[in-house]
Amino acid sequence: MSNKKDLLLKNITDQIEVVATGMLTTNTPEFNLRTEAEVSRISIHIDIFGAKFGLEDEIYLRLRSLVDVLFDKLKNRRMANKQ
Repeated sequence: MSNKKDLLLKNITDQIEVVATGMLTTNTPEFNLRTEAEVSRISIHIDIFGAKFGLEDEIYLRLRSLVDVLFDKLKNRRMANKQ
């Protein structure tokens, strides 16, 4: 891997780690709303990664899948908090 690819990948994975850790400890509507915005921002970074290094890159596909899971978890939380 190139240094640029490594740096971008580390940045993305660090952001995902922060979000996932927060999701394990906090479940309030305000936190979830901020977290949805953060996951959207991470999603953009993942798309930039895919554009630079290939949308068929296995790392890109795994990151995209992971961010989709985070979005689903947040959506489920939102629905549960509405009830």
